[in-house]
Amino acid sequence: MTREEAVDWLQSRKEHWEMDDDGQELAQALQMGIEALENQKTAHWIDDEFGSKCSCCDIHTHLDKFDRPMKFKYCSMCGAKMEGERE
Repeated sequence: MTREEAVDWLQSRKEHWEMDDDGQELAQALQMGIEALENQKTAHWIDDEFGSKCSCCDIHTHLDKFDRPMKFKYCSMCGAKMEGERE
């Protein structure tokens, strides 16, 4: 499922729950999920003399037990999804 398909699916469920007074909280939760999918930040790791840092928030990663930068699929500080080439 692509991100766009997920947004469409969640939007259709949200509209259904909004019609029901008891479903307002679920509709709000679905809207938050939709917004998170639509507005996801992306970044990449930048290698420098101190290790690797996020191109979005400039925070350096933690080091593993061998003093190597830990590079995750998402930044643990700002939540940006890591994509693209490293500098």
